[in-house]
Amino acid sequence: MTRRPITIAPAASIESAAIRMKDCRIRHLPVVEGRPGDEGTLVGVLSSRDVLGASDNATVAEVMTRSPVTVRPEHPLASACERMLSGRFSCLPVLNDQRLIGVFTGTDALRFAVTALDDEGRALGREPQVAQLMTARPLVLVSPNEQLRSAWTMMCTARVRHAPVMSGDLIIGMLSDRDALAAGRTWLTEKTPDRAVLVADAMSTRVSIMPAEGLARDAAKILLHRRVGALAVVRGKALVGILTVSDFMHWILARA
Repeated sequence: MTRRPITIAPAASIESAAIRMKDCRIRHLPVVEGRPGDEGTLVGVLSSRDVLGASDNATVAEVMTRSPVTVRPEHPLASACERMLSGRFSCLPVLNDQRLIGVFTGTDALRFAVTALDDEGRALGREPQVAQLMTARPLVLVSPNEQLRSAWTMMCTARVRHAPVMSGDLIIGMLSDRDALAAGRTWLTEKTPDRAVLVADAMSTRVSIMPAEGLARDAAKILLHRRVGALAVVRGKALVGILTVSDFMHWILARA
């Protein structure tokens, strides 16, 4: 788990939550009462999607998820992954005697996966390839020239956090929920914005790409090093899937 997580108070404004998420490059904030930090009493969890859908004058308490699913520090890791995957959560607060002491995230699971893949490679003399773990096409694909609002709606409907941005058959970017939040909130909350925000305005153009035949362990290390949530997977120049942090949690669960 990640100890001493970044938190926010229930009375804080949505704008301050958006700034904190953007600056810290995180998509969730435990909401605590009392002293912020790992000594606070957990009262909810705020996600980037909660922030994007909130009105400008809302407080954290008005849009957060109350009574979130939590785990204890001795909880089995595979079971924690299962809870996150089944509920499509991006984090699980870790409680000890009702006090927040940490959070368990996909990144924490990814760190474990790197070690487990190393161990498996040494024990078996072979390692899984990217193609064995990836989410294969069909995927939610978006165009750089479509409105961000439309792309975001598709992502929410499909319940995905990453969408490859395609120009013809070439991948030119990746759109994530973090990118959507970094683009501000007016594109979603204003009914008649002065200028439509396009996918091209928000997407990440530095796309991390892995060949389908590459080692899953190497891909996991790239995800950790570059602090991204998904890699584009190609055969030649053709996009055949994406490899996400969730795919590694599925792998952990399958080994349990």
